[in-house]
Amino acid sequence: MASVLALAAAYSSDEFGLFATVYAVMTLALGVTRAYLGLPIALGASLSRVEQGVLYGSSVAAAIYIAAVAASGVLVLGIATSTSATGVSIVVLMSVAVPILLVQDLARFHAVATRRTGVAVASDSLWLMGALILWVSGSSLSPVTATLLWILIAAGSMVVAVGCLTPSVDWSGGWRTLRPGRGAREASVAQVAMSGGVTVVTALVVAPVYGAGAVGALRGAGTVLGPLNTLMTFLDFGVLAALARRSRSKDVRALVLVMLVLLGALVLWALILLMPSSPVGRAMFADSWPMVRDILPITCVEYGFLLFIATAGIFFKLRDQGRQIVVAKILSVVVVLIGVGCAAVSGLTFIAIPLVLAGRGSSQPYTFWYESFIKWRGISRGSRIAKLVELRSDGRA
Repeated sequence: MASVLALAAAYSSDEFGLFATVYAVMTLALGVTRAYLGLPIALGASLSRVEQGVLYGSSVAAAIYIAAVAASGVLVLGIATSTSATGVSIVVLMSVAVPILLVQDLARFHAVATRRTGVAVASDSLWLMGALILWVSGSSLSPVTATLLWILIAAGSMVVAVGCLTPSVDWSGGWRTLRPGRGAREASVAQVAMSGGVTVVTALVVAPVYGAGAVGALRGAGTVLGPLNTLMTFLDFGVLAALARRSRSKDVRALVLVMLVLLGALVLWALILLMPSSPVGRAMFADSWPMVRDILPITCVEYGFLLFIATAGIFFKLRDQGRQIVVAKILSVVVVLIGVGCAAVSGLTFIAIPLVLAGRGSSQPYTFWYESFIKWRGISRGSRIAKLVELRSDGRA
């Protein structure tokens, strides 16, 4: 949230729209890295310190390989959609930021998994304070200067984390880490790739139909719910790591409590933002706030469903069972792509896009509950068969 707001004040509406487009690619790379590399680190919380260090070193190398591909995507997409020299400069600088963000994020996972939470807190605190200072002073800075300072703040945050954790980067191990398998990690990556890919496609469709300002407004609606994004991130590198150390029998109760807390936080934050005289939104986005506020209620509904899915997904990640998540995400992606295509062809009003996004969220719980029921029925049937075999064995004895 702070990372986007830090630049919102310095950018024009078109520049912010360009930033939102390339930032979608960056967040896609960040999500893939978290799922493919951060998830094993979190689940390895019970490993020895030496084993955790080896895993972290190879994961850092793999993250840099992913960053190289993502940075190339940022350059190609950004330069293709840019309409000014300033825009090209912003895109080039943002491509440099990709490896910085990925390495810093992995350091947070490793810090929490090894119970050195203070390192993650210090790194994030530097990033937050720097971004807030940049946000306050952003209106007096040029777009290129603000972007450069933004990268320097991110680099400082990364140096704090990496300097404390001192990874032994294993470049050959990084290639081995990237080899695909079949499990919760790959299912989570598929989920993130589909979700992030749809975000990129949506930006590319919205920009020519509704203008770059519309892309920025969509990003703004998601940014204003940044506290919820932070909490959802904490699910993977905080809650997941904590539950991995506990008995699986306690997962359901803990996750239900977490979900209720998250939904309560969403409702409270939405009420604060949607108050008629609320100064929070206007302070964040100035003249862009009215457009952002118009689509915020639907975005809040979407986030409610996404919080539910993200919390429930932890249950299956702990058991290395990702099929349920992937099935739900495939259905949701189909809904989004059809809706976005119809909106682009028919020239529907701007509100059609967030409606489609809300449909993405609403399609997921039904699929999830169906898959969960099938899973429960199979487990229940298996338990009854096992019990019957046990009784028959006792009878023969």
